[in-house]
Amino acid sequence: PMSLYVNVTQSNKPYITVLSPNGGEKWKMGKTYDIAWTSSNIKRAVVSIEKFNQNNISTNNYSLGTVNASLGKLSWNVGSKFPNDIVPGDRYKILISGSKKTGENNYYDESDNYFSIVSAQQNLQVDFICDKTTLSCSRLDGTTCTSTVTGGTPPYTYHWTVGGVGILIGANHGQSIYVRADPSKGTSGKIPVTLYVTDNKGNAKTKTKNLTCTGQKNKYICIDSDNSKNVNIKGIVSIYRPSGTVLSKNVDSCKNNSYVQEYYCLRTSATSPKNLLGVAYLPCSAGYICSNGACLKKVKTVCGNGVCETGETPKNCPKDCKKRNPPCGSYGDVNFDGKITVQDALILLSKTTLNKTQQNRADVNKNGRVDLSDARLIYAYASFSIDTFPVCNTVSGSCGKFCKDKGYTSASNDKCISPTSCLKPNTPFVHGNGAPCTDIKVCCCVNSTSSVTTTLKAGWNTIYIYSADGVSISDLSSKCGNTIAFGVENNNLVSEKNDLAYGTAYLVRVTKTCNVKFVSNIIPKKKLILESGWNLKGIGFKNVSVSTIKQNCGTPFVFGINAQQQLYQEKNKLMAGKGYLIRVPKSCVISLA
Repeated sequence: PMSLYVNVTQSNKPYITVLSPNGGEKWKMGKTYDIAWTSSNIKRAVVSIEKFNQNNISTNNYSLGTVNASLGKLSWNVGSKFPNDIVPGDRYKILISGSKKTGENNYYDESDNYFSIVSAQQNLQVDFICDKTTLSCSRLDGTTCTSTVTGGTPPYTYHWTVGGVGILIGANHGQSIYVRADPSKGTSGKIPVTLYVTDNKGNAKTKTKNLTCTGQKNKYICIDSDNSKNVNIKGIVSIYRPSGTVLSKNVDSCKNNSYVQEYYCLRTSATSPKNLLGVAYLPCSAGYICSNGACLKKVKTVCGNGVCETGETPKNCPKDCKKRNPPCGSYGDVNFDGKITVQDALILLSKTTLNKTQQNRADVNKNGRVDLSDARLIYAYASFSIDTFPVCNTVSGSCGKFCKDKGYTSASNDKCISPTSCLKPNTPFVHGNGAPCTDIKVCCCVNSTSSVTTTLKAGWNTIYIYSADGVSISDLSSKCGNTIAFGVENNNLVSEKNDLAYGTAYLVRVTKTCNVKFVSNIIPKKKLILESGWNLKGIGFKNVSVSTIKQNCGTPFVFGINAQQQLYQEKNKLMAGKGYLIRVPKSCVISLA
C-alpha cells in the first residue's frame, strides 16, 4: 500500500518537527542514537520508524515508543526492536505524531528524506592460502591462491602482484589467482605473492606470502601456454635456455579453415632443445572453423547486437562493424572512442552511472535528462536509421530571421519532438523513437504567449509542467516552502532533485499553499502517451475516461490527489489540467485532440 502524510504547519497551532534523523544520516546497527524533534502545545509524542520500498512507497510502520513531547528526544538502540524487520537499508524515515489518547494524533511530521541503517563495521582483515607453497622451476608448475576477506565495508576491490621467479596467469583483480613458475626468470628462488584489498570506503589492507621455487641446472625447458594439444585455444610454446633466456617462441596458427598447426612440448625439460618441441596438424571438429590459431564454434551472427562477429563486415553489417562520426560535436559518443556505435546506446540501457561529460553527450534530444528516448536515438543513428540528433537541429536565437514574431512551437500537430529553440526551414527531424519525421519542419512562430496558474496546497499535489523552460525545485521551494518531487523513470517513481521538465507530470509535496504561474509559447501535446508499467501524466485539452484507457492499454490502475491531499483511486474520469499516476499493462497512445 502507498501512504501519504500531510504536514501543514500554521502559526499559533500545535506542531511537531523532526530534527534528526532528517535525511542522509547513516546509523549503525547496535549503536544508540537520539531521535530528536521540536514541538509546541503537544503533550505526548509517538515515535515510529517507516520503511519504504524501491518505488518510494511506505510498506511498514514500527512504533519505537511514546514519551513526553517536551523531552524533544528518544534514545534508540538501532535494531534492538523488531530485529527481523529493521535491517540494513537506505529507505527509512522517522514519523513523530501526537498521541491519539490526548486527541493530538492529527499533528505529525516525518523525516524530509531517507536515512540509512548500516551494518556495524569491523576492521578490514585480509588473508590468502595457496594450494602449494613449493613449485618446480624446471617444468610447468603452478598453484591457486585464494583470498579470505572480512570486515570493512563491501564490496571489496582486489589487486594481486607476483614477483621473483614467478608469473601471474590470467587476471590480477579476482578473489583468487593462478601463480606459475617462470623459468625465464631463474631456475630457483622466491616467488613473493602480494594481495592488496580496498573496501567501499577506501580502507586498505595488504598481505604478502613467499612461495619457493626449486629447479634443475643445465637443462632446456619447454612451456606450452595451453598445456597440451588443445586446438580450441591459441597456444604459445616457449623454449628456454639453461640461463633462463628465451630460445624460441612458437605460436599456433591456421593452415586453412579446417586445420590447426598445433605446437606442443614433447617433454618439459631436456639437455638439448632438439628433444623438446613437437608439432601436429589437427582438424577442427564438426561445427567448428579455424580462426586466429584456434578452432572456434560456428555461430549464427546477429547483426545489430553491438558486436562485430566473425563473418560480419562493415559492408554486410554496418550496424555492428562500421563506426559513425557524431553528427554534431561529440553528441552520442558516450564511451569517448570518437565514434558512435550500438555500444554507446547499450551503455545507457545498462544503467551505468555516467559522469557529467557523458550525461551531456548522451542527452541527444536535449530535454535535460538521459533516458530511454536518448538510447533509442543513439541506437537508430548507429544503425543508420537516422542521420542526425534533435540536439543538432536546433539553432540559437529568436525566430526573427524566419518569422515576424518571436517565439516558437512545434509544427504539424506535434508529430515530432518539441524543439528547445527555433528550427531552420525544412530542417530534418526525428521522432522520440528514432523514426524520421515525414512532415516538413519550419520555424513555426506565435504572436503571443499563454499562461496557466496552478494552486498547490500544503501537502501532496500532482503538477503538470506547462512552461517551455521547465521549473526548478528551488523556484518552487522559494514560493511553496520545502518541496519534494517525484517523477516516473523506467516505470519507477524516482526523486527529482533539480528541474521539472516541460510536458511532464510530477507528484509534489509542499509545506505551504501557493500559486505557481506557468508561461509558455509551446503548444501542449494533444495526445496521451503511456508506457507499460507506471506513468505520471498530465491530462491536456479534454477529459479522458478510464474506459478509454482500458480499451487502448488494457485494464489500468489510476490514482489522483483529492482536495484533502490524499491519494485515491480514480475509476471514472481523468480531468483535463490535472496529473495522475497511471499503471497500464501495455504501451499505447490516446488522442486528446
